Amino acid sequence: MCEIDWTAAAAWVQAFGSILAIVAAIWIGERSAKQSRALVESERRRQADIVASTISMKLHLVGVELGKKSAFALTIADQVKNGQISVIDRDALNNLFMITQNDALAQMRSNVTLFDRESGILTNTAMDVLDGYNPMVSSSIAMYLFKGSNPADLIGLCNLVHEQMTYVASLCSEAESQLESAHGLELDA
Repeated sequence: MCEIDWTAAAAWVQAFGSILAIVAAIWIGERSAKQSRALVESERRRQADIVASTISMKLHLVGVELGKKSAFALTIADQVKNGQISVIDRDALNNLFMITQNDALAQMRSNVTLFDRESGILTNTAMDVLDGYNPMVSSSIAMYLFKGSNPADLIGLCNLVHEQMTYVASLCSEAESQLESAHGLELDA
């Protein structure tokens, strides 16, 4: 008959157990790594959503400011045409046409890298255009004053500023909508 060599059997059981332990360790390690990656990705998405919400709100505020100032620019142009206003000084023009909300957005520019490609590019473009808005308006005001501050040039300045404000406001609105859509933010009703 066949005798069982218990020492050899114990060695085989030990070898088999060692292999199972190695497989279990690999499986546990992979599972743990997968959970860690999911946790990191979840946290990254959460942070991106928070930043997107903040930037979306700031873009909205800039759009509101531009909308009001744009309407006021047209009102001034009409008042100049009707002879109610003939000249406006530099400080008043700066207060009327320069935007103040864009500084808060500029501080958040580095966070745009958290966004997906589409909303990140559009948001960055909106921020670039906003960065260039005040210098463009400032140079337009300087040119108006340099030319002698006549009513026709004031109307031209108001129309130019209105066009720029309308463009920038639409770009801000588009970026705001893209962020809200990409990050599942609650859209304004």
